[in-house]
Amino acid sequence: MCVVGEEDAGHVRGGWSGHVYLKIRPSTQLHKLALACMDAICPRLDENRASNAKSADVFDLEKVRTIEEPHISLTRPFYLPEHQIAGFVRELEACLGGLGPFAVGFGQISTYVNERQDRGFVAVDVDCGE
Repeated sequence: MCVVGEEDAGHVRGGWSGHVYLKIRPSTQLHKLALACMDAICPRLDENRASNAKSADVFDLEKVRTIEEPHISLTRPFYLPEHQIAGFVRELEACLGGLGPFAVGFGQISTYVNERQDRGFVAVDVDCGE
């Protein structure tokens, strides 16, 4: 729902970064939930910074923002060698191409930090689907 930190996922020589996700249609309820999350976490981030908590460096209040395109992540970021990209995309299209609309339910709110420890995320976990 919101993200903190730099946009760059980093670089691996000879590799391209990727992330598999499903776009979801923005809604008023989802936007309200994102704003409520920010209202809830921003005071806590300020408290963590004041107490010199380790997460204060990752969750910088000045960089907290809602994401522009809500989505459901299916993978963590990963790297592929350039020669494997076309085959990977074909396999994804074969597996997910016929997927029609479906409903999901959301569960708890969780925080995540990337592997480089320089970007944090606050997300609503998918709990169930139809």
